[in-house]
Amino acid sequence: MKGWQIFMHSLRQVFNNLEGALRVSAVLYVGQAVLGLLLLQTVSPWGESANPDGMRTMMMAGDFPWASLIVVVLVAVICNLWIAVGWHRYVLTNEKPALLPALLGDRMWAYFLRGLMIGLILIPVFIVVGLVVGFLAAAGGPPLAAIAAVALAVPVWITGLRMSASLPGVALGVETGIGQAWNATKEDMGAFVALAVILAVLSFAVALVGTLAFQAIGLGLVWDFVFGWVQLMVGVSILTTLYGHYIEKRPLM
Repeated sequence: MKGWQIFMHSLRQVFNNLEGALRVSAVLYVGQAVLGLLLLQTVSPWGESANPDGMRTMMMAGDFPWASLIVVVLVAVICNLWIAVGWHRYVLTNEKPALLPALLGDRMWAYFLRGLMIGLILIPVFIVVGLVVGFLAAAGGPPLAAIAAVALAVPVWITGLRMSASLPGVALGVETGIGQAWNATKEDMGAFVALAVILAVLSFAVALVGTLAFQAIGLGLVWDFVFGWVQLMVGVSILTTLYGHYIEKRPLM
């Protein structure tokens, strides 16, 4: 099953090159996490307003740290773009970083714009899926809604993955449009269906375990930090694999 091959190839891309993955991401990932904890202490899992009621009270009193939140989000976006561009270039061109990957502002900005374009294209799909899941949750309860959410996530994953196969080309400075990626992947829908099912099920499972883990504060923080990194790196690696296989015609090892 090629979908499984793509997923496993992406896992090996990270964990068989763990030193490279850490060189590309460790400083940036840890840095943004530490900044978030420092600036958002009051709304962290151990903060005075970690629960919804506490946050609501802070918002009504005008004490919610909106400025800090904006800073944390902006830093996280920049760091994740930096990591994504650096990892694509590391894998596809063997551009090895020392302590940090090269800061390529033009590539990061172009990558952001392409990702934003893909997100805008997907908005109508998200709206439809949200309405259907909400209706099923009201009619059949949470179990039916959960099953529907996983099932309906599959076409969203397929659409997003096929368009996002163009993103590594942006990181490399190669003109690879969304249409080119879409056409290059159209003959292998079976692989994308399988890959989308795998990712939808795993995303649901990780979210479920994360929800349970956060009942214990320390465990929840460790889970969020470690698996946040794994999800980031494997996700970027999947796009790298798709680009390498479908655009550059590299074999799956």
